[in-house]
Amino acid sequence: MRIAIVGAGIVGAATAYELATDGHEVTVFEQRGAAAEEASFASAGLLAPALLTPWAQPAMGAGTLRQLWDSEATLRLVRGAGPSGLAWLWRWAQAGRSPAAGGLLSALQQLGQYSLARTRSLAEQLEVDIETSRGALVLLRRPECLQRLQPALQLLREAGSTITDIDADTARLIEPGLSADTPLAGALHAPDGEAGNCRLFALVLRQAAQNLGAQFMFGSAVRALTHAPTGLQITGESAPRRFDAVVLCAGLASAALLPREAKLAEALACILGGHHGYLVRLGERKHAAPNRESPEWRAARCALLRDYLAAQGLDASAVPDGEFLETRL
Repeated sequence: MRIAIVGAGIVGAATAYELATDGHEVTVFEQRGAAAEEASFASAGLLAPALLTPWAQPAMGAGTLRQLWDSEATLRLVRGAGPSGLAWLWRWAQAGRSPAAGGLLSALQQLGQYSLARTRSLAEQLEVDIETSRGALVLLRRPECLQRLQPALQLLREAGSTITDIDADTARLIEPGLSADTPLAGALHAPDGEAGNCRLFALVLRQAAQNLGAQFMFGSAVRALTHAPTGLQITGESAPRRFDAVVLCAGLASAALLPREAKLAEALACILGGHHGYLVRLGERKHAAPNRESPEWRAARCALLRDYLAAQGLDASAVPDGEFLETRL
C-alpha cells in the first residue's frame, strides 16, 4: 500500500519504520525541518506504562467532592465548570462503575507492556543506546498522597504490575540524587519502569525507516485530508496527493485535520507527587519536564475524553470545553 504519515515525531517515525518493515511504500510529511522537533524534542521519555495506565480509567482519582477542588487532585474542577461540568463529572463517575471498566484497564496495561517490550527490542535490533535508565519512582511528599493512590495501585496489582510502597530512606538509596533536605513521606517503586531519550530514538527510527525506503518530506505542512480520493493537501500545492491510507501522528495538530464527528484519540525516572512533572536521567544529564497544561492542551484532552466515552457507548455530549475542566494525567 502507498501510505502517508503526517508528523515525524516519535510516533510518526516509529509508524514509518514498522510500515516500511512490512513492505509498504511510506511517505512522511513533517512541517518542521527535521524529525522530533516539537513534542518529541525534549519530553521526559518516560516508559513506565504501569504508572500511567490507570489514569485512562474513568473515575480514577475522583475521590470525594472535596478532593475535586484540591490543587493536587488528579482531575479537578476549576472556576467556571458550571452545570455542564458537573453533569459530565457524574457521567464520568458512572462510566468508572461499568462492568467493562476492569477489562479495559487490563487491555491497556497489556498494550503498554507490549509497547515497552517492543521499544527494548528495537533498540537492541538497531544496536543503539537510547540512554535508558531502569526503574521509576513516584515521590510522595505527604502520607495522604499514598492513600489517594490506593485505588490505582489496587487495579495495577490486579493487572499484574509490580509496584512496591517504600519509605523515604529506601527511596534515597534507590535514587541517591534525591535531596536529603526535601520533605519526603515515601515513594512507589516500579522496577520495570524505564526512561529513555525520546528524540534520539525518533532520529534513529527515522534513519532506519529511510534505509528501508521510506521518504521523509520535511518543510511540508499538511493543510487538509481528502476522502474522495484518499489523500492529503499540502500547503502551497494546487492538487492533493493521493494515497491508499493516511496515518495521523501529528499530536495536537491532528485534531484540526479531522472533522469534529471523526476525531480520534491518538537508571530511574521520578514522577513528582500529584503528577506535576517528571525528572529523568538520560546518560550523564538530567531532564525535568513540567506537566502543567495550557488551555489548548486542556481543550484537546477534553476532546479526546469525548471520543473515548463515545467509543465506549457512553454519552459524551456533556463533556465541557477545555477552559472549564483541568486534568493532570
